[in-house]
Amino acid sequence: ERDARRRPNDGDEDQPHHHQGWCKVRSGSKKPDWQKLLLHHELTTDAVRVLLPISMFEIDERLASFKGALLLGLRQDFGGDPDHLDILPAELPNRGGQGRYRFLVLYDRVPGGTGYLDRLADPDRVKTILEGAREQIARCQCVNEGRQACHRCLLGVVDRREYELVSRDLALGLLDDLLGAWDVDDTIPTIAGTDIGKVEESELERRFRVALQEWADKRPDVTMSRTSGHGGRDAWEIRIGEGAAVKRYRMDEQEGLGTSPATTPDFVIRRVDADGTDVAVYLDGFQFHASVDNKNIAGDAAKRRGVRAVGNWVWCLAWEDVEAFHKAVADDPPRTPGFASYLRGTAKSTAKTTHGARPVDDRIDFDTLEANQMSLLLEYLQRPDDHHWRQLACSAMTGLAADDDPRRVDPDSLVDVVAAAAAGNDVPRSDGTGPLVASWVDEHDLRLGAVLDLDDQTAERWTTFCVLPDTDDHYAEVETHRPRWRSWLRWSNLLQFLGPHDSESTAWIAAASENEDLALDDLWIRTGHAPPTDASGAGGQLSPLMLEELDLLDESIADLVRDVLAAGAPDFVAGAEVDGIVIEAAWEDARVGILLPEQQHELDGWTLRPPGDWTTTDLLTALGAD
Repeated sequence: ERDARRRPNDGDEDQPHHHQGWCKVRSGSKKPDWQKLLLHHELTTDAVRVLLPISMFEIDERLASFKGALLLGLRQDFGGDPDHLDILPAELPNRGGQGRYRFLVLYDRVPGGTGYLDRLADPDRVKTILEGAREQIARCQCVNEGRQACHRCLLGVVDRREYELVSRDLALGLLDDLLGAWDVDDTIPTIAGTDIGKVEESELERRFRVALQEWADKRPDVTMSRTSGHGGRDAWEIRIGEGAAVKRYRMDEQEGLGTSPATTPDFVIRRVDADGTDVAVYLDGFQFHASVDNKNIAGDAAKRRGVRAVGNWVWCLAWEDVEAFHKAVADDPPRTPGFASYLRGTAKSTAKTTHGARPVDDRIDFDTLEANQMSLLLEYLQRPDDHHWRQLACSAMTGLAADDDPRRVDPDSLVDVVAAAAAGNDVPRSDGTGPLVASWVDEHDLRLGAVLDLDDQTAERWTTFCVLPDTDDHYAEVETHRPRWRSWLRWSNLLQFLGPHDSESTAWIAAASENEDLALDDLWIRTGHAPPTDASGAGGQLSPLMLEELDLLDESIADLVRDVLAAGAPDFVAGAEVDGIVIEAAWEDARVGILLPEQQHELDGWTLRPPGDWTTTDLLTALGAD
């Protein structure tokens, strides 16, 4: 009833000129009746589905770039253009977390297949194809022409509509990720069962860098430039401010801190023009850190307490924090990212009133806490005065306590109070003459506990508990667990300013399962001193020399060595050769060493064992450092 060549796209199906003269719709005696058709062609052929480390960020750009790289490698391997092969994108939902599985499906257009794709069933052949593609892209002349790609490399194999998407840097980044960690696992029953939490983590790190660079590029008073890092890693120099007020920072990627337990933050930001507190930035994807498949909450909490214990700050950002910030700064003009308030209602108004009564000189406005968490990190870098940030945290705690039914308790009941708070439970309260105790639940069902010493109220001696429940049942309740986990990360960023830098107060930021590790008798509310933030005793910062030596160790050995160094063990040598035997980690004065897992050697006068045969205690004893 209608000329199909003139089908409208703007919803004006009733316009007369879209119908033939004899059509009843044109005369108005009949309403349009559209039928949607799906045309398909079924082909039995060969196909290979390639799961890529792409999930949530720069999807089209990286799919197109990797597609070009794969076709480039195939063309080299085949000795010509494989015109009978084609590539289509495909995806599947990720039941374990956010994001999706992203695939490229390489198929043969010849019915029945030609057998050319059989070579992609051989992992070694696939690796050779990708290595060949990487070499071509890296050596292409457009590297020196200031172009992202050209017809001699990626543009010569992708469709015209993908020209604006492909990028040499994106293709090389994906190829380096795959080839740098090349490993074959033939035990996975289905690709859909593959945990892609690490992909989300990697994309979050990249998005953080991109967002930070765009923020700097759009600020006249900020510059961010790449510089040489340590151990082949990347680093950046960040300048904030102008003239005499400029602040200079260095941001290093994936730098091990040598704290106990061992940890490698995603980034470490250091002030280089003046003394300041280092900030370890952790970018936490939910699936890799807090999902049923990856129950890492307690481990994360312990590692980050170790970082704070040696005098550093920790800043935790979830995907939503970085995504909201990036979208806001990428807008033209840039806008302020959305925020989530720490406090509401009475708690917020009390906190603002308390904060407003503080000395005005250089005071940070309480509304600063309304910012997106990435914005809040950048606010700290612009105003890195730890005293004023502690005031913000104290004001927030005052509001929190006022919104509860705080009571003074007897000193004898403090152990029960602290035990309950450390387990993430409501605290028992009874009228007494000791410290003030409060317990509060935020909008995401995260319970916070607080104890305030009233002997000297001007000192604001707070002991706070920010504890996340982490039983199997809590992990399984994703709809409530995920927002509560994000809230726990946000509160940890703020409450850390209460301690451990200041002996007047402290914050126990932990998982509920760690409650037995808290040394209750050492809390300042019982003894007048701040507690250790890690019951195992975090060791001091390792020297640059030891950090470099640790980078040379096998992964199965590095953590063990880092732990004994943090506990006071003497310096070691990586890869020492003694009488023709290479010892992975050696203490030559003590004649003690750790061998690679597959090694079995003996040396007169030496104690040598593979890592599985050492415990931290045994090694410290052998070294005389227990």
